Amino acid sequence: MLRRTLLPLLALLVWLPACAQIPVGFPTTQPYKAVTYHHIERTNPPQHLHTITINLADPSVAIRVVPAGEAPQPADAAWPTTLLQTSDVAGRERFDIAINGDFFEGRDKRMVAGKEFAWFKGNASRPVGAAMTDGKLWHAGNTYALVVHEGGKVSIERLDAVPADARQIVGGNPMLVQNGKVVAPPGVAAPRTAVGLDKEGRRLTILIVDGRRPDYSAGFTLPQLAAEMTRLDCWTALNLDGGGSTTLVMRDHGTGKYHVINRPSDGHELPISLSLERAVCNVVGITVRQAKD
Repeated sequence: MLRRTLLPLLALLVWLPACAQIPVGFPTTQPYKAVTYHHIERTNPPQHLHTITINLADPSVAIRVVPAGEAPQPADAAWPTTLLQTSDVAGRERFDIAINGDFFEGRDKRMVAGKEFAWFKGNASRPVGAAMTDGKLWHAGNTYALVVHEGGKVSIERLDAVPADARQIVGGNPMLVQNGKVVAPPGVAAPRTAVGLDKEGRRLTILIVDGRRPDYSAGFTLPQLAAEMTRLDCWTALNLDGGGSTTLVMRDHGTGKYHVINRPSDGHELPISLSLERAVCNVVGITVRQAKD
């Protein structure tokens, strides 16, 4: 019995990326130029939130959306990428900040601890919505999306057609905030990843909410997530993939090491409760050319 329990657990452990332990004092409230960070802790119920605000008017800021892994081999047009952890993608692309992207599907399934799942590293995958990297559309979809346009303008919009000047696209669903009003549908409390813009489109806000750990963080419903985004002065806001996918990774410029800043929820239901970083389909990354000394 012990062997049957431990073997799936060990299988999960080998998928963990090599992220360093978070050092004391990192991240600071201004880890990089044009970026502010806050860790918010609440009680009744316990909640842990991470907010990042990025000044889009600063020319040192660049945003990219990238597929997580390489294309599967042999090539399969229906499955354009493979799953990989956000922290591995951040290291490969040299991002300063990285978050998980769109909802996704996995081609193959595996059984672990009596449960079937598809989010293992290397599995062929595709996002639910549209996905574009550096002007190349590698998956079509008509969901809502965060779009980075030529020249650096960022928008959140319904993607009925790909804008001619689009450079980066990550899909999401549902819309949380439109014209400053909460429009989110009901939903259960869960870990969440959200992005939002202020009314002028000059400031990008990222919100990461930990969840599924009642003693640490309960998570947010979609209306709670939307309300928090309005509190953070978002005029529009979009829900990205959440649950076990919710991940925030940041690079310590002092050491060059990458750190998973939040507490991913995968592994909470195991006999030995763990925090396991899930492999995802695509990643939103932010690079700041000059770090704050």
